[in-house]
Amino acid sequence: MKKRAVLILVVMLIVCAAGICACRKKDNGGATEHEWWLRGHFLTGLSQPMLVTMPEYVDTYSNATPIVLTPMEGVDLSQYVDGDVIEIRVESIQELSPCLADVLDVRFIEHGDVSDIDSDVMDMLAERGWIELKTETTID
Repeated sequence: MKKRAVLILVVMLIVCAAGICACRKKDNGGATEHEWWLRGHFLTGLSQPMLVTMPEYVDTYSNATPIVLTPMEGVDLSQYVDGDVIEIRVESIQELSPCLADVLDVRFIEHGDVSDIDSDVMDMLAERGWIELKTETTID
């Protein structure tokens, strides 16, 4: 069990570090502007909202990296519900586990479902207390 926890922590650190590479540069007449956009499933979590990045964007975004969202003043995330697919522009991503992000802008893309997220990622988030998994038992 400890080996699994250590492995998850190491993978998280590596993936968070890779998330820093999600930087896209724009050339505006000689000036270079850095914009970081992350797309993923929005989760309200237990204490802070978070974003779980989407595996199909592994070339551009970190693979299933949970990112705690720290909204900047004036950014309202209350319109989003668990499972919504959103894209956020971030000011900085700190190399921590979990990564921390300051949200500058949020764009709603489509309504998804939390069940679309990899079950291992969901279990890990629940173990760390970031989300609460509710299971239903059906008796036949």
